[in-house]
Amino acid sequence: MTELRDRMIQDMQLRGLAPGTQKTYVDAIRELAGRYHRCPDQLSEEDIRDYFIYLKDERHLAGNRLRTYLYAVKFVYRRTLHRQWPLLDLIRIRNSKKLPVVPSR
Repeated sequence: MTELRDRMIQDMQLRGLAPGTQKTYVDAIRELAGRYHRCPDQLSEEDIRDYFIYLKDERHLAGNRLRTYLYAVKFVYRRTLHRQWPLLDLIRIRNSKKLPVVPSR
């Protein structure tokens, strides 16, 4: 994945993404590749679909963390690999509705 990672980092730098965001995206894509033991450019749309089901149902990731993974995957597939997969528009992450903390006496 090193060649793809280098290209992705260069693309993120050209887009002006913050260094912290770049690291987070690279880590998310590394995790995706590790799950399937293949380079992300060899994964299919169905693999990505299964991965997000895994993240949501088995790992029970919070909405914000799941959204970060989605943005990382969208970036690498749309910007770096130039793949316009409809699946990436299908995935939606709901905002969690937590009640505010109300201090008691």
